[in-house]
Order: sequence, then C-alpha cells, then structure tokens
Amino acid sequence: MNIDYLLALYSHSSSVVSNEIEQLLNMQKLDFIILGLITFYVCKKISSYAHSFIPRLVFVLIAVYGIWQQLHSHYIIFGLGLYSGAGFIQPHIQYMTFGVFRLIENVKALTYNTFTLVLTVWYKFVRIFMWFCDTYKKIDTFFQKRKYDKTKAKFEKNQEKQRQKEQKQYEKEQKKQKKQNSYYEKQEYKNSYQQEEKTSNRNNQYSNNDYNSNNQSNYNEQSSYTNNSYEEPSYSSNDEFAQFYSSDDYIVLGVSRSDDYSTIKKSYRDLAMMYHPDKNYEEWDKYNDIFQRINEAHDNLKKRHK
Repeated sequence: MNIDYLLALYSHSSSVVSNEIEQLLNMQKLDFIILGLITFYVCKKISSYAHSFIPRLVFVLIAVYGIWQQLHSHYIIFGLGLYSGAGFIQPHIQYMTFGVFRLIENVKALTYNTFTLVLTVWYKFVRIFMWFCDTYKKIDTFFQKRKYDKTKAKFEKNQEKQRQKEQKQYEKEQKKQKKQNSYYEKQEYKNSYQQEEKTSNRNNQYSNNDYNSNNQSNYNEQSSYTNNSYEEPSYSSNDEFAQFYSSDDYIVLGVSRSDDYSTIKKSYRDLAMMYHPDKNYEEWDKYNDIFQRINEAHDNLKKRHK
C-alpha cells in the first residue's frame, strides 16, 4: 500500500459520495437509507453484548473490513457494509478511545522507563570505565615512579663511584707528586752535599804543598779552574766525555767555529736532551756536571753570535 493507491481510493470515494448525495437531495433511494439505519441498529445491539477484549476485537475487525470493502464499491452511502460496520464499531468507540490512550500512556511509561534504564546503565558504565582509568593511571604512576627511583639510584651510585675513582686518582697523583718532590729534594741535598765535599777536597788539595813533579801540570790546571770557579778534570783521549771538559766552547758543543748560531743551537738541544741528569739517574752527579758545562758553553756562544 502506497500513497498513490490511497489518493486513488480517496478520489473514487469522493466522486461516489457526491453522486449519492445528489440522489438524496432529489429524494431518490430513500428506502436504502431506512434499510441502512435498521441494519445499523441491529448490528449495534448485537455488538453491545461483547464485554471482553477478544469479542470486542472481533467485532471491530469485522466492522473495519466491511467499511474497507464498501469504500471500493460503487455504493458507499447506499451500501449496507457502511451501516453494518458503523453498527458493529459504535459500542466499542469509547473502549477503543480508552485503550488507545492507555496504550499511549504505556508506551510513554515504557519509553521513559527505558530511557531511565539506558541512562542508569550508561552512568554505571561510565563510572566503571572511569574507575578502570583511574586505577590504570595510579598503577602506571606507581611503576613510573619506581622506574624513576631505580634510575635515580643507579645514577647516584655511578656518580658516587666516579667521585671515589676521581678521589683515588687525585690521591694517587698527590702521592706520586709528593714522592717525586721528595726524590728531587734528596737529589738536591745529595748534590749540595757532594758539591760541598768537592769544595772541601779542593781546598785541602790546594793547601797541600807536597805535590810530585808529575802532577805539576795538573796542579796548574786546578789553579786555573780555581780562578774560573770550576775544576776541569783530566780525561784520556778515548773517553767519550772528554769534549765536555774542554776549555773551548765549540769543542764542548761539538761544532766548528765556522758554523752559524742555528747549527750551534741544534747541537746544544741534542746534547742537552741526551745528557740530561733526569734521564740518567744511575750517574746523576756526573751527568749533572756535564749538563751544566753544556749550558755554560751555549750561553757563551750565544753572547758571541748576537
């Protein structure tokens, strides 16, 4: 059943009813009106004996069916289906009206109750969901804090280890520096003591007048060294240190008189690095004396080449 069908039925019924009204106005077929009213009364009386729901429903369905069929015929007002249907349905109009209103009220109540139920269920669901969210957040915060505490403790432990390591390294360096300073102090004291001893020996040697004639030349050299504030011991020609005890600064540095200052400086650096006393601890005094002679020769030649 669609809208076109209903429009066609309405058009058909309107034309049929208008024709029948014209016939009534012309006083035609009045006997059908009287017969229809009698049918209406009889059907009303019969339908009025139905007091329960099922009989009432049966009479209403019969009435609706009769009226529906009559609307499709060529007679509506002059058809008995309209009067019989109206007679069957008339005693139950009040009951039907009450039933419709009752149905509407029940639907409204059902709808309201359903809506309230849905809201209640939704509210409960939201509360449960929020509880789960809060619980998850608390658990996550707990584990995050625990992880942070572990990381912080590990970091602090590593920092403490690094600090202890640096402290130990610092103490070790301090001990090493102290030991080295003590070594240098001992060497300086030893060197000073040996210098004093040499000076004392020289003084004793100078005060001795009983030298042999074979040592006269050595005595003259010692006297010369006394005038220049240092002693120049005698060495054989095969001694590798003989050049450092020469009175010629060029021989001490192993250069010729025609060499320029850059060559002299290069030779000085090589000799100073080779005969430095710190690299020869076993004979520190000997190399210290050689190192001083190298420095003295370099200073003299430096002044000459300026």
